[in-house]
Amino acid sequence: MNSWVIVRRGTGHAPDEPIAVLDAEHQAAAEQLRDQLGEGHYVYPVPVVEPGRVRVVATWMCRVRVVDGAAPEVGEPQQLAGAVALVPVDERPPWAERVVPDVEAERLDAMLEGPRTRYATAYGYTPEGARALARAEAQRLAGG
Repeated sequence: MNSWVIVRRGTGHAPDEPIAVLDAEHQAAAEQLRDQLGEGHYVYPVPVVEPGRVRVVATWMCRVRVVDGAAPEVGEPQQLAGAVALVPVDERPPWAERVVPDVEAERLDAMLEGPRTRYATAYGYTPEGARALARAEAQRLAGG
């Protein structure tokens, strides 16, 4: 269930400022207040959550580099800044764990280095998950 927050847009270095929250059934009233407040005010839906019914889910990334004839390299997982969400405990996050090949890096490396080098980035919900996906991709790219 969503509520509606009226926000005053910050100017210069001032941050945005929430100035009112209205219950879900009062969307029209929130929009009317926003109109009365004038330019620089916005209405956004915000979820109403109960403690213990949501969890914070972050996105972690782990880079992979595989050079022909060398051992695969798997970097340390890093949390992506700002890539976090509140997710109900009984739901999956809105994004999928995945591996994304970096074709552009491969192309540039081939022009500079010569030997075939493959790159990928694994994204997971936890550092361990990102690392496991990265290791599996490194092994796949290395032909093992």
